[in-house]
Amino acid sequence: MPWSKTSDALWVANALFMSSLLCGIWAIISTIQAKSILDDLPAKEDLDNTLADGEVERLQRTILRYKRNSAVQYWIMVFIWQFPSMSMAYSWVTFLLALTVHICDPFIRRLPWQDAHKVGFKYAACSTRC
Repeated sequence: MPWSKTSDALWVANALFMSSLLCGIWAIISTIQAKSILDDLPAKEDLDNTLADGEVERLQRTILRYKRNSAVQYWIMVFIWQFPSMSMAYSWVTFLLALTVHICDPFIRRLPWQDAHKVGFKYAACSTRC
């Protein structure tokens, strides 16, 4: 996958772009793992009173690790189930931060007025309006 970068970009912008890419990849990988666990669950139509008790206990162990666990183990499972959405959110946040740093680069470096400053103003106006 090509990753082009400008030679005069701030290192912070490049680091944020790279962390955005890594968080996005981790989100995809962990989502695939969670989907494989969720595919093992029965369909909504199959959830009725005829489901065997052993099957219900197996499902509880699969999803919640339901065995009178300590609070620490419970929060570890919550983290594991939330990790795909958290890492995707971090990916978007770091991407927007990197984009902001990259576009506002002329202001950060205090360069003489040029067209890049106009782009920065337009970006700031659009981002504050949203």
